[in-house]
Amino acid sequence: MEKSPYGLAANRSSDTDFRATPQDLYNDLGKAYEDAYNHNEAQIRSLQWLLTTLPPTSQILDLGCGTGIPTCKFLSENGFSVTGIDISSKMLSHARLSAPKATFIEADILSYQPSAPSSSSAQDPDAIVAYFSMIGHVTQNDIRHFFKKVHSLLAPNGIFIYASVPLEGNEILIQWMDRVFPSSSFTEEDTLLEIQAAGFEIVKHEIVKFRPNRGEESLEETQIFVYARKKQAA
Repeated sequence: MEKSPYGLAANRSSDTDFRATPQDLYNDLGKAYEDAYNHNEAQIRSLQWLLTTLPPTSQILDLGCGTGIPTCKFLSENGFSVTGIDISSKMLSHARLSAPKATFIEADILSYQPSAPSSSSAQDPDAIVAYFSMIGHVTQNDIRHFFKKVHSLLAPNGIFIYASVPLEGNEILIQWMDRVFPSSSFTEEDTLLEIQAAGFEIVKHEIVKFRPNRGEESLEETQIFVYARKKQAA
């Protein structure tokens, strides 16, 4: 078994196998994910950047919103119209309590389609964010498709913030938070190239080190945060 790109210790017999479906994985994680990852300073910086970059009434879509902490809560409390999409009903239950000003929809982010144009909330989002939501139970082709989907959903000149683990791997089995599941990702260079290939210009990016709240077994992770903008049509 491959070592987790999240930098956890060696595989243990107590780990639970979640190779079947992403719903099972994320429903099982529930609030434990929030408890381990809600203090990510790089993520907070990116949210503050949105706050200073976008008009206060902007529409923001959070793809893979999890429990809504910190993204949906922070952005909705600062005046943005926020919609969070996640495949986990359990995580969304927490999100609706944590961020009551936001709207939440249970859906697979790869197949999600916005509501009909007649809806007042159906305008193209001014920004789309996706924090570590394209790692488990996806292929590299899924990630490429996701970038193109984000581009198609965004308003002209819209902002895309993407965070992941910058390592090369396609459908490798990893161990993370006592769970085993298939994972895919790209290197730092390829992440930037794939986002550009989907029709974005890179505004900036950063590589950071982060240690989850997981006790003594928690090791430092390397993470990438990409700030991109949808290119204007020629």
